[in-house]
Amino acid sequence: MIFQNKRIINGILLMALVVSLCSCGKKEEQIPFSTDKWKEGFTDRYLMLEDLESNYDLIGMNDKKVEELLGVFSLKYDPDGDPNNNNYYWGYTIRYDDYEGYEVLLLQFKEDTVINVDKEYLSYL
Repeated sequence: MIFQNKRIINGILLMALVVSLCSCGKKEEQIPFSTDKWKEGFTDRYLMLEDLESNYDLIGMNDKKVEELLGVFSLKYDPDGDPNNNNYYWGYTIRYDDYEGYEVLLLQFKEDTVINVDKEYLSYL
């Protein structure tokens, strides 16, 4: 009787281990990009990012088109502090991670046109 109970318990523990190992590397299911959902907030933005990157060429897009597509930016950064040369960055918050900080989609503009797109982690916004 004791031997049979140990086999059942070992079987349950083995199944729990297999389930937990299989779920560890599981990638969250991506969802199609939606301008309306993106503009609502950053709750699901990370799930739309893959579709956004695949189906929208942000490089070469002007600031007006970017704002139509993604809405108002979370942050604006002008590295050289010269407002006359139109070299600046717009950041869109993708999500917050307790360890990494804010994941941000960072768009670099020159003359009001996107010249580079990157993702960065920032400790604060």
